[in-house]
Amino acid sequence: MDKKILNIVLGFFLVSALFTSILAQQQAEDLVDKIDLKLRKDKDYLNIHYIPVYPQDGIDPLLKSIPRVSKNEPFGFIEDDNVSYRLIFLNEGLGIDSLYLLYVDEIRVNTSAEGGFFSAIGDISDDTTVVLKFSDLHNLKLNNPEYYYSMQKMVMEHLRLNPEDPPQSLLRINTEGDIKTSLGLTSRDNTDFINYAKTYEIHWFKDEAAGSSRRGRSAGSSTAFKIDASISKISFSHESMNAILEDGGASVELDFTQPVVNVLPHQSMTVRAGIKMLFMLAGDKRGISNSTFLNAKFGARVNLGTRDIYDAQPWIFGDPPALNFGTGIYGQFNFSKMGNFPYLNFYFSTGDRDVTDPAVYVFKGTRKFSYHTFNEAEVSMSFFWNTSDKLTSRFRMDIGAGYYDVVEAEWVNATDALLGSKQVFAKFQPMIALNYTWAPKNNPVMGAKLKFFDSAFNYWAWLTIFQIAPDHMFRLEANYVSAPFFRDAEGWETDGGAAVQIRYRYGLNN
Repeated sequence: MDKKILNIVLGFFLVSALFTSILAQQQAEDLVDKIDLKLRKDKDYLNIHYIPVYPQDGIDPLLKSIPRVSKNEPFGFIEDDNVSYRLIFLNEGLGIDSLYLLYVDEIRVNTSAEGGFFSAIGDISDDTTVVLKFSDLHNLKLNNPEYYYSMQKMVMEHLRLNPEDPPQSLLRINTEGDIKTSLGLTSRDNTDFINYAKTYEIHWFKDEAAGSSRRGRSAGSSTAFKIDASISKISFSHESMNAILEDGGASVELDFTQPVVNVLPHQSMTVRAGIKMLFMLAGDKRGISNSTFLNAKFGARVNLGTRDIYDAQPWIFGDPPALNFGTGIYGQFNFSKMGNFPYLNFYFSTGDRDVTDPAVYVFKGTRKFSYHTFNEAEVSMSFFWNTSDKLTSRFRMDIGAGYYDVVEAEWVNATDALLGSKQVFAKFQPMIALNYTWAPKNNPVMGAKLKFFDSAFNYWAWLTIFQIAPDHMFRLEANYVSAPFFRDAEGWETDGGAAVQIRYRYGLNN
C-alpha cells in the first residue's frame, strides 16, 4: 500500500514538473514575441544603437546561412552594392553587463525611376526589412551560440576600431539632453540645418555622412551636375567645381529676388549673380554633420535699368515697382552650430549712391520723385526642432533684425532734370520668420514660410507636384507679400501682390 502511494506521489510530481516546464516555456515564448513586437513598433529608445554592415567588404562565411525560428528557410548576408545591413543592439542596460543583439535590418537601395503627380511620398525611400528578429537572435544565443557570437564580435570590433565615432541611435537625430522630448526634438549636431539646406537651398549641399550606404548614396542623386531653375532663381553646380575649394560644395547662381525688402520676384528690377562656397572651419572625420563650417555666398547685384522683365511676367500679380535698387555687391554667411549657440546668419548688400538713372518714378500731384535703396542688411539666429524623431514635421524659427535705406530724388517733370536728393529712411527693424516642412518618410513634400518685417507679411509656400525618382523634381510655389500693417504705406511701397511659379530641381534630392 505504501509503495503504491509513493508511486502515485512520484507520478504527480513528474506530471507537475512537466506541466510547469511546458508552461514556463510557453510563457518565455510569449515574452520573446512581445519583445519582438515592441522593438518593431517602438523606436524611441536612447540606449539602442546600430552599426552598418557591408558584406562585400568581407564577412564570416558562417553567416551566409543562419538558422531562423521565425521562418523555415535560413538567412544569409548578401554581397551586393545596393544592399546593406544594420546590426541593432542594446549597449549594456539594467541587468546586462555586455551588449546584446536585438535584431538585424536589411536595407535595399530603391533604384526605381517611377514618378507622377503628387507621388513624391515614399518614391525614393529605401526598402528596409527585418531579416533576423529578436526571437531568431535569442534562439541563436541559446542553441547556436557560434552564429550569435560571430555577429556580436562584428559589433565589438566596430566599436574598438572607431572609438571616436559612437554607434548611431535608432532615433533619427541625436537629441539635446536638456530638452524635453515631449515638446519636440532638436539635434545636437548639424542634422537639422543640413535637412533644411537640402530642401530649401537652390544649391547642392554636400553631406558625406548622408544615407545608409558607405558610398554616400541612399536614394539620393548620383549625377555629376545639379540644377535648380525657376523664374526667380537659377543655380548650377558640377563636381569639377569642387576643385575651387578643398572642402567642395561650390556652385553659381542668378537670383532675381531680394532677401530683406518686402518685394516680389523681379520687382527689384535687378539680378544678383554670385558663387556659393563651403568653408570647413573645424573638420570632423564623421562628416559635415559634426563639423564647424561656414556656408557663404558672394556676388554682385546689377540694376537692369528697366521694369520690362517684371511687366512681362503673367504669373506675377502686383502693383508696378516703386523702389529702385542700386548696383553693388552682396554677401551671405550661414554659420553652423557652435557649442550651445544657435545658428547665426548674416546678409548684406551695398553699392554707390547713384540716383541719376532710375527705372521707375512716383508721381505726387504734379511733382515727380524716384526712390532708391543702396544698402540692405539682415542678422538673425535660427532655431530648429521636430515634432518626433521621424522628422516628419520640421520647424525653423529665425529671430533677428533687418536694415535698409531709402533716398528720395526729385525731378523736373518736363525735362527729367534732377532737382536734388535726400535720405528719407535708414534704420534697423525687428524680423521674425517661421518655417514648416512636411517630410513623410524623410522625403520633403510641402512647406511654408511666414516672415514679418517692416510691418508687412511675406508668405511663401511650395508643394511637390511631380517627381521622377530620384533626380527630377517639380514644385509648385506661391509667394504673397502684404501691404503694410499698423501704418500707412510709404511712397516707395506698394499694396502688395502675389506670384506663382514652377521650380525644377535636378540632382538635388539627396
